[in-house]
Amino acid sequence: MQVEQVVLPSVAKGPAHFSLALRTGPFVFVSGLSSRSDDRTEVIGIDDAAAQMREILRKLDGILDASGGAIPVRTDVFVRRSEDLAAVAAVRAASSRAHTVPPTSTMVVVDGFPDPAYLVEMSVIAVLPDPVAASAS
Repeated sequence: MQVEQVVLPSVAKGPAHFSLALRTGPFVFVSGLSSRSDDRTEVIGIDDAAAQMREILRKLDGILDASGGAIPVRTDVFVRRSEDLAAVAAVRAASSRAHTVPPTSTMVVVDGFPDPAYLVEMSVIAVLPDPVAASAS
């Protein structure tokens, strides 16, 4: 089975050795996304979990489009402050990728992130649409 990196040219590579996203077969695996700016110089949405979630979803849209239009089937959302859970959930529900069938999901409160300015991080598993089923509809 072939494994391909999904690359967004606008997103600078970070210092760690990992892929932003991988595509294998019909699946796309997306690493934990934060609200760090594409050029990695700042965190978008300092002290605003909803703004950070919007930035994460903007990046996710680019990754899913670059992978061939994958649809999220599993999301794991990590939130640093419990008081932000409702705001983060509201942003996710309003997302342009909020499909008729929402993905399975886990949302947990965590003690911290590598950068103390991060309030939210999200990883995703997505699946590419079945070309046969898509052409039949």
